[in-house]
Amino acid sequence: MYCTGGIRCERGSAYLRSKAVCKDVLQLSGGIHKYLERFPDGFYRGKLFVFDERYALTFNDDVIAECRYCRAPWDQYALCRPPVCVCVWF
Repeated sequence: MYCTGGIRCERGSAYLRSKAVCKDVLQLSGGIHKYLERFPDGFYRGKLFVFDERYALTFNDDVIAECRYCRAPWDQYALCRPPVCVCVWF
C-alpha cells in the first residue's frame, strides 16, 4: 500500500498492524511523494495519484496501467472519467 503522505497512511498502517495481516508494516517518512522527490530514479514505476486538481504526478515514463476495454497502455487520469483511451470498442 502506498500513500502520498498524511493521515491515511497513519490510519492504514495502524489498521494493518491491528489485524496482523502482514509481518512488517513500514512507513516512508513523508509518504511516497517525498520518496519520489528524493529518489526520482528509485523503484517506483508509473504515475502517482494525488487527491487534488493535478490528479497524477509523473516521475518516470513507465506506463503500468491499461485501457479497461482494449488493453492498450494508458495512464491519462481525470476526475469522473473512466480509465479508457479513445478506442473503438464494441
